[in-house]
Amino acid sequence: MAKVRVASDGAVREVTLARGEKRNALDADMLASLTEAFTGPPAARERVTVIRAEGPVFCAGLDLRGTPRRRDWLVGHRDDAPRNRTLPCAGGGRGPGRRHRRRQ
Repeated sequence: MAKVRVASDGAVREVTLARGEKRNALDADMLASLTEAFTGPPAARERVTVIRAEGPVFCAGLDLRGTPRRRDWLVGHRDDAPRNRTLPCAGGGRGPGRRHRRRQ
């Protein structure tokens, strides 16, 4: 079974992380599939890409057991990928991009 599924329906493309049993932790195969999903230009009718995930967690981060020790496989095609549109999402989120208030 594919770890990343891509489906298109008119103006919407859905990319689904399908490794819920591992909390969608990214291994080398998933990163290669995600890179492939976003490498080419979008279809003429495509207006938005929705990234979804199966299971209770969107993504637990990098799967350290399923990846090689070297870092160069991760950086690979980052600068060559086309720039897609980014839209804000409703709801709260946590991660390196969110600023947190410091307790005093």
